[in-house]
Amino acid sequence: MSRTFLLEIGLEELPADWVVPARDALRERVTAHLEAHRLRHGEIRAYATPRRLAVLVDALAERGEDHVDVVRGPRRKAAIAPDGSWTSAAIGFARARGVPLEALRFEGEGEEAPLVAQVTTPGRPAEDVLAELDAVILGLPFPKAMRWGNLDVRYGRPIRWLVALYGEAVVPLTVAGVQSGRRTFGHRSLGGPIDLPSADAYAAALEKGFVLADVEARRARIVAGIRAAETAYGIRAADDPDLLDEVTSLVEYPTVFVGRFDPAYLELPEAVLVTTMRRHQRYFPAYGPDGRLRPYFIGVRNGTDEALEVVVRGNEKVLAARLADARFFYTADLARSIDAFNAKLAEIAFHAELGSMAEKKDRLVRLADALARRLQLPEADVRKIRRAAEIAKFDLATQMVYEFTELEGVVGEAYALRFGEDPDVARAIREHRRPLGQGDGPPEGTVGAVVGLADKLDTLVGFFGLGLIPSGSEDPFALRRAALGAIAILRAHRFPFDLRTLVDLARAAYGPRPVRTADGQAAPFPVDGEALGEALWAFFAPRIRAHMEEEGVRHDVAAAVTKDAGAPIVRLFERAAALQALAATDDFKPAVEAFVRTANMARKAEREGLLAAEGAPAPADGGAADRPGAESPTASTDAAPYAFRASKDEEGVERTLRAAFSALEAALRAGRLSEPAEQTLAEAALRARAAFQGATDGAAELEALLLLVEPIDRFFTDVLVMADDADVRAARLTLVAAVDRLVGRFADFRQIAV
Repeated sequence: MSRTFLLEIGLEELPADWVVPARDALRERVTAHLEAHRLRHGEIRAYATPRRLAVLVDALAERGEDHVDVVRGPRRKAAIAPDGSWTSAAIGFARARGVPLEALRFEGEGEEAPLVAQVTTPGRPAEDVLAELDAVILGLPFPKAMRWGNLDVRYGRPIRWLVALYGEAVVPLTVAGVQSGRRTFGHRSLGGPIDLPSADAYAAALEKGFVLADVEARRARIVAGIRAAETAYGIRAADDPDLLDEVTSLVEYPTVFVGRFDPAYLELPEAVLVTTMRRHQRYFPAYGPDGRLRPYFIGVRNGTDEALEVVVRGNEKVLAARLADARFFYTADLARSIDAFNAKLAEIAFHAELGSMAEKKDRLVRLADALARRLQLPEADVRKIRRAAEIAKFDLATQMVYEFTELEGVVGEAYALRFGEDPDVARAIREHRRPLGQGDGPPEGTVGAVVGLADKLDTLVGFFGLGLIPSGSEDPFALRRAALGAIAILRAHRFPFDLRTLVDLARAAYGPRPVRTADGQAAPFPVDGEALGEALWAFFAPRIRAHMEEEGVRHDVAAAVTKDAGAPIVRLFERAAALQALAATDDFKPAVEAFVRTANMARKAEREGLLAAEGAPAPADGGAADRPGAESPTASTDAAPYAFRASKDEEGVERTLRAAFSALEAALRAGRLSEPAEQTLAEAALRARAAFQGATDGAAELEALLLLVEPIDRFFTDVLVMADDADVRAARLTLVAAVDRLVGRFADFRQIAV
């Protein structure tokens, strides 16, 4: 026999964005609990409203299935005495497993065959298993938890009632002082207490109490109501899936209505109207066939259509009051000028130690201008970027943004156009804040991209310079979002900046302004550039790797290409994509093995003092390991910080690469590489270096390096690198070092598993 099981948790209203995740978590955890106890069941349906979470389990068995384990014990030679009787070891094994001796058997033949017993664990009654769901209920995850009363319980919201029915029988549960029963509750104002005769009556009984417990059913009713309203009024509701999800989780019994507002308010910027309707009132803005905003809005009432006209008038009054405020702010703001608003930025703090928004604005101008000139953009674009940086933050001082903070940037664009600014400059005011979060893209225009990059770098360098680095889940200054935004901009616009250059430019924009460090000591800002760069690279590198892995790049490949902090960030992504593509071919394994063998030989020579960092043989009067700075830029396994240090000056590892190839060319001129395999590899290295330096993307760089694979294999097959003759050994190590330095510019292949 089987019965339907119902579990409902009655709560104070949950935030809209908690409802569906909590429903899904309850279904998953109840399912896992039943399956862990081998209780067979049919479909499990989950329900949720702001005031309840529930699961309905069809055809739940009355008892769990028995479980049979095969347990192995002592071997035959230890289980059978010489006279053929059971030994104490066998008797003890049977007693411990709760099986009679006659049920034991041997698995196989011979003295080594183990004794085995089949141990049956009987299934538990469903009532006993269901009575343990209190732990499942209390284990539900919520973004935040609260306490109430004098209970030592933390939960998303206070629990007000609990229903647990197995068929017609109440399953005894006590959670947070609330005992289970058969009583649920309908709509807060339209319904009342409902005593359920059985679990099967749940959905129908709630609907009679003006509650649609099924999330999808509520969403479907809202969509149907919107479509009917569109047909009746000749309008089109804004396509807004997020708002639809939010409204669905805010109501228990939805009824769609249409309201109007004074067409005179259409003179306001559309973004102001849309934000007021959507964010503040949860209305769907309405558009005409021409795509222009119409003086209508579509709302959703939590109730029936009784006295709906009264509800509509009330919502119209509320919206009219908000729009009247917006028009007042709009009119007052337009009576001023951008210069006036910029002057007020001095009164708005960015951070106590980093100055006002006016100071941030001045830094943006310097940094954006420096970035634009490094990019060698046309002078007309440089002027636009400078102007956009000058006015990017002016709307923070407007009354409109003070009242509607979510309109920062949007209001700036609208006002800038009204004040006669260049459209590209106005657009950059809005775009420079992007991406605003997950799912949003970077700025589309170059002007907005440069200003946005400058804005994010200024924030990152400033707070990291103060030692305010995010830890754990804490990130009060949204520095993770700033880093991800900077990465997105660099990728989308293919700006060829490495992190070292970006940090240096941002530090320079701060100038010598003194600040107070984390330990309270006065110090000039920025702090030591090398330490700052190491900290930022340690912050950026994992996010770059995470981006790569989200796009299907192997973890080890992502780790290999992010060893070099001196490469442009966009180039790191190109290298990862090229390596990932190579990994799907037969050429991948031989290439990795060849490059790793070269790297291992170079590391061994360095450790033994036979090779200096620049790739030349170590001087006879002292090993390379004894000389300052002799360590190879690719020799460290402490990837992120050392990678940044290795690229801290303008030439970075390129200087080491040049030195290595200079030593190689000198060896060739001196005739110290005379073996065919040596000459073949040396010639291939020179060709690969030229192709690598001329490559315009990561794929072309990898193609250049692949020229080395066969010559490397032949070299190590035909040549004894560590020859007894010191001059011969030195020349061959010089060749190995040059190849290793070149390959190391692309990736640390030792990180890759094949």
